[in-house]
Amino acid sequence: MNPAVAPEQPYQDLSKAEQLALRADGVICV
Repeated sequence: MNPAVAPEQPYQDLSKAEQLALRADGVICV
C-alpha cells in the first residue's frame, strides 16, 4: 500500500488506478 496515503484519507479520493491496485491487493473489499 502507498505509504503516502494517510489511513484516514477516504478511498474515494484515490484515483481509479489506485483503487484497482488496492483492490487487487485485497486492501479494499468492494
